[in-house]
Amino acid sequence: MDGIEEKSKFDPFRWGAIFLVVFAVLALIGGGIFVYQKTLKSKGEKSTAPELTVSLPESQPTEMAQVSPSPTPKLNRADLKIKILNGTGVPGAASKAANFLEKLGWVGIKTGNADNFDYSQTVIKIKESKKDYFSLLTEDLSKNYSPAKEGETLSEEEKFDVIIILGKD
Repeated sequence: MDGIEEKSKFDPFRWGAIFLVVFAVLALIGGGIFVYQKTLKSKGEKSTAPELTVSLPESQPTEMAQVSPSPTPKLNRADLKIKILNGTGVPGAASKAANFLEKLGWVGIKTGNADNFDYSQTVIKIKESKKDYFSLLTEDLSKNYSPAKEGETLSEEEKFDVIIILGKD
């Protein structure tokens, strides 16, 4: 056994290199799957690969747990109870506005007259719990009406979620 070397010796550099190569290959595969899923989501397609979720232990700081923003709820126009009041004095103004909004998907709108006909600008009063709808409602109204200003907040006990008082603007 003079000229024969032992090959059964543990070589840490060799095993380290093998580990790094295996790790790099797995990282490339994982990165490719991630990019593929992102591409599908941006095109609106559904991936057939299962989505991976990661749960952090409770001992982690809360900033770490909030990695991705929570999805914003989809606003459904049919969920809002609206009353439109005529503050212009022009006969049928509230009904005309109700018909316009109903064509955009708002439903069951009630109409009536305001306490007076001297409103110079349209005012929207909305419940605090329905504030998410304000920008959608003003966007829809602005298609045929001057921009509305936000009025006082409605009480949560109010029968309607929104009261729109049409102004002369």
